[in-house]
Amino acid sequence: MPSGRIAGPLQNHVSQRPLSISDAASHCDGGPGRRDQVPLVDAEPSFINVDPLRIRQVIVNLVTNAREATSGTSEGDEILVRGRRQDEGYRIEVLDRGAGIPEEARERLFEPFFTTRRDGTGLGLAVCYGLVTAHGGTIRAEPRPGGGSQFVIDLPGVLIEEARESQVRA
Repeated sequence: MPSGRIAGPLQNHVSQRPLSISDAASHCDGGPGRRDQVPLVDAEPSFINVDPLRIRQVIVNLVTNAREATSGTSEGDEILVRGRRQDEGYRIEVLDRGAGIPEEARERLFEPFFTTRRDGTGLGLAVCYGLVTAHGGTIRAEPRPGGGSQFVIDLPGVLIEEARESQVRA
């Protein structure tokens, strides 16, 4: 698929709306009956061509994985979701202070059915990969400086300031 192009069924859901990282993170409340480990959010708003529900699902999946990676650790509540304009795109990062991901596992992390967890299906990160790449973006896992993991998503196509202003006026 060409970079920066959205194909297939996603094309019908793409909009030039603000990508709200805070809204996406608000859906990461720990699940029914759990309000622990709500991620900290540090994100600048930006208009970008995405299906906001699909990108929200990616963020929810990554925060859920971070929550599982940090459960039982002394720094288990330190999950951070960041968002910044980057060059001509937008970067989203989900950071945790879990045990980290071994290098050999990082190479296969986004393959369907690959998992490092005993009870994992190996589908969550494969779905994230599919949704991000369908938007013309990239996703990768890296060690977090100081311990833990960080997932980095780069999405293309932040709209320029004039387009954003005309969208607000409309």
